[in-house]
Amino acid sequence: MTFESPFSLLGLLLLLPLIWLHLRRHRETTVRFPAMEILRRIVVRRHLENRTRFLLLLILRAAVLCAFTLAAARPSIAVWRPGGIRSGPTLSQVMIIDDSASMMQKDEDGRSAFSLALTHAMAELDRLRPEDAVHILLAGRPPRPVLDGFTTDRAPVAAALASLRPGFRTNDTERAIEEASLLLQDARTPQTEILFITDLCGDPPSKAVLRGLSANLRVVGTMPRAPRNVSIDRVDVAAGASGGPLEMAISVRVTNRDAFRRRLLPLKLFLDDQPAAAGTMDIPAGGTATKEFSHRFDDKGLHRGVVQIEGDRMAADDRRWFTADVRRAINVLIINGDNRPGSYRDETFYLSRALETPVPGDYPLAVQMVDPETAKVTPFEDQSVIFLAGVNEPSPALGDRLVAWVEAGGGLFVSPGTGPLSWRHLQTVLPGRIRATRKHPASGGYRPGAMDLAHPVFAGFEGGLTGLENLTAATHLLLEPDPSLDRAVLAQFEDSAPLLVERKVASGRVMLLTTTVDRDWTTLPIQPGFLPLMQRSVRYLAASLDDRQPRSVPVGQAVPLEVVEGMRQLIVRTPGGRNVAFSANRLADQTRLWFKDTSAPGIYRVYSRMPGYGGLVEQTAAAFTVNVSPEESDLTRTWSPSDGGDDSDGLYEAVKGHLPIWSYLLLAGILLLLAETIASGWGLRKSHLGKGRT
Repeated sequence: MTFESPFSLLGLLLLLPLIWLHLRRHRETTVRFPAMEILRRIVVRRHLENRTRFLLLLILRAAVLCAFTLAAARPSIAVWRPGGIRSGPTLSQVMIIDDSASMMQKDEDGRSAFSLALTHAMAELDRLRPEDAVHILLAGRPPRPVLDGFTTDRAPVAAALASLRPGFRTNDTERAIEEASLLLQDARTPQTEILFITDLCGDPPSKAVLRGLSANLRVVGTMPRAPRNVSIDRVDVAAGASGGPLEMAISVRVTNRDAFRRRLLPLKLFLDDQPAAAGTMDIPAGGTATKEFSHRFDDKGLHRGVVQIEGDRMAADDRRWFTADVRRAINVLIINGDNRPGSYRDETFYLSRALETPVPGDYPLAVQMVDPETAKVTPFEDQSVIFLAGVNEPSPALGDRLVAWVEAGGGLFVSPGTGPLSWRHLQTVLPGRIRATRKHPASGGYRPGAMDLAHPVFAGFEGGLTGLENLTAATHLLLEPDPSLDRAVLAQFEDSAPLLVERKVASGRVMLLTTTVDRDWTTLPIQPGFLPLMQRSVRYLAASLDDRQPRSVPVGQAVPLEVVEGMRQLIVRTPGGRNVAFSANRLADQTRLWFKDTSAPGIYRVYSRMPGYGGLVEQTAAAFTVNVSPEESDLTRTWSPSDGGDDSDGLYEAVKGHLPIWSYLLLAGILLLLAETIASGWGLRKSHLGKGRT
């Protein structure tokens, strides 16, 4: 035992006069009177009772004096506990636990980084004092709280920690630390602390985040050395090289993050829950290798697949799911603004015939024609490219859907029609703002000038001739220059006015033809280069969607789903077979819905209920896969706790600490003082009662 104020122990000397006052003998002169003799006999009879009470009072008063004197000396006792004993003012702590996929890595003893993190968390919980408050936050993207708020009750915290399991998410260190700092801003304790328990894989928090913290940050690493790891980082699905019907090429990329070469690594391919192919790979140390599979499917539609390698100490990235949307053709949706069926004056008469013409060696184009009103309820996700031809004023609903389509990675081709233009609902994705409509004053027209022959749309023309050299345009649109847009002029007129312009929007592309695709303004449709120009534009825009194969996102990332006007229900089926349904009320007035429940890797299928379709219909093009991010597979990309906070190595080893006990002595002294008061007053109360009975 140690004392912070040992001189206060001199107060124990007061015990001597206290004992002397209680035990001293009084010298009395004996005078015998008859009345005194009667009192003497009463005293003798109660002598034993009085002596016991006086002795009890002596003990209580001595204990009170000892308790207050020892408390003034502020004693502490030595205790061996993990990390020692906390001291100082009351603490509020946010405990951040990394639950990303890399926490599944195991050490040589077979213990996962996550289980070690829970061991550290339990030890930290034992360090906290009864008055300290704690909160738990998981660091996987997006960070999520485990408790409803700060609590001093250890039982629910321990139960919550015991129920945690590692996930497949990507670590979001900076956002987790920022959210923990925000939680501690409302703490009412003198001390605040953020404890981050992680395997230290990934990037450290930036200096800007660390400077903005409102609390002390401690970082604890759980893995002393990164294990060897081989992971499947990517699976690409594309049309087969031979161009045969229903033939798909599946490319698997595997990375070896080890200092040793991996020879004859087994690799297996499963399609629709059945073994489809197998092989081996030879991957150099610290390098990558690609395995190509070619498979001919029996029918078109959505097919599910998974590739797996033999397990290592990081099993979370040894499987990768994918889907193959097998089609016989590239789907093209034409929204016709001037529909005249059977007439050459129809806006898309030449366009539809150019797209429907077979091209040897290429997939055919499947063309669907709709008017602007029907387009508002036509699903876009089944399409590869959308043409907006001659629609001079799209409705707000159609414009919003087209903008969402492009932002999600779609390809859009826009051409004007005769009449006034109002494209304000498409302006956010168009390659430029329409300044005016220019009409040639003579009977001829504007002739083409330079063309970007290096662009994929023109790269295939032989001899540098495009077949567009003799076109004339009597009328065309003029665009305002805007250097802030990511756009490129692919073809222009002799005076440098744009003829064909491309703009990249997020992961999608938009191409704008400044003249019409019929013969109202131009001779373009009757030029020999019109057919290859339209065909190549479609295939180029379709490639902007990665061959329209279903999306693959990392675990925890929200996925946008298209909502069509009139949709009564939208259902997402998770890999575990659970259905997440969205009712018509939730879908009303929406063009896009964000699905956030992507915590498990696998294939997510999408179904919808539309009027006139007779029940649920699977939207194969809306399906998506969720996989572990390759960032979590690189276990060698680590950082030191000193990069992001205090180094806490050895924090949870049993060390000697000092537990203050003076507060308990103060409480004991108060209770003893209360007991002494009751004991001293009890005798008086009995004497008063005795007098009352006499």
